[in-house]
Amino acid sequence: EVFMPLSRASFVPKKDESVLSKPAFVFQFKISSSDNHSYYLTAGDQLWFPEYQGRIWIDKATSQLLRIERDTGEMLSRPITKMKTRIDYSEFAFEDNSKLILPMHSDVSICSRSSDWAERCAHNSSKFTDWQKFRASTTIIVN
Repeated sequence: EVFMPLSRASFVPKKDESVLSKPAFVFQFKISSSDNHSYYLTAGDQLWFPEYQGRIWIDKATSQLLRIERDTGEMLSRPITKMKTRIDYSEFAFEDNSKLILPMHSDVSICSRSSDWAERCAHNSSKFTDWQKFRASTTIIVN
């Protein structure tokens, strides 16, 4: 969604860094809630498209996406008060010698306020392995 034309994301170059042992260009971005048409949060009967900002890391040698971070910041009037996501990407090779850039690891943090206004956060870390490529062919016969 960061790269969708409707998002009107503003990108600002930041100091280059290494990520996943690769030199990378780093860009900071921001998307206003009014320009956010795809990233939404839902809790109970509420659904909303928050403002969010983050950074992306692009491999200097290959121009491939290495990492993306997204942070909604504080949303004190919402049931979910904060959401942060980080996804690391890598190139995966398949048996047919094709290659794709796919997620390899993600971290998600989601926070909310309880009835006593104490902030409670949950964290989820996922590792993606053993990617498989599936292919099918079909024939449609019209009688």
